[in-house]
Amino acid sequence: REAIGRYESRIEEQTRTAAQAGIYWKILAARYIYRGMFGEALDALQRAVEYFPEDSSLYYMTGISASVMAKSTLDFARNGGASSERARLFSLAEEAHKRAVALDAKNVRSLYALGVLYVFELDRPADAVPYLERDLSLQAKDADSMVILARAYYVAGRRDEAAALYDRILTTTKDERKRAEAEANKKTVLDELYAPR
Repeated sequence: REAIGRYESRIEEQTRTAAQAGIYWKILAARYIYRGMFGEALDALQRAVEYFPEDSSLYYMTGISASVMAKSTLDFARNGGASSERARLFSLAEEAHKRAVALDAKNVRSLYALGVLYVFELDRPADAVPYLERDLSLQAKDADSMVILARAYYVAGRRDEAAALYDRILTTTKDERKRAEAEANKKTVLDELYAPR
């Protein structure tokens, strides 16, 4: 008890200092992202995760930053290294978003981001479906999620479900651009479903 009493204030001060350092790295990462400095954000996020390894928002920001960096990876030296770096960054993005969802099952931003990643970047639309379906179970009227899920259904060969979802988009959204896109996509799907063979 005497030792605890002697060190309590020092321990409390160190704990407070460490927490402040973690907050610093998180805020710095957010500012980097806001300014489009995603590589710097990744470095700051790595530090922030060391302080707060169960903060799902850090993993979401890591996933977004890694995705942007993956799409921006170029082979300036012409040594063939860009594709492996791109693959590494996309893998980091996938892992980060999955961790965010594991920590917070209602993290709709990471659920949506996984859908986009699988459909547009990794060409694995079937993997997107459960994440986007969960996203829509949490926010049933999100037209953006519906559009990505309908595309995932379509590319994965699930034409009936894609057509039904395009109908849902048409009845849900008031955005004329999304309505026109859903109408055109629904027509394409129905033409394929009911075309004479």
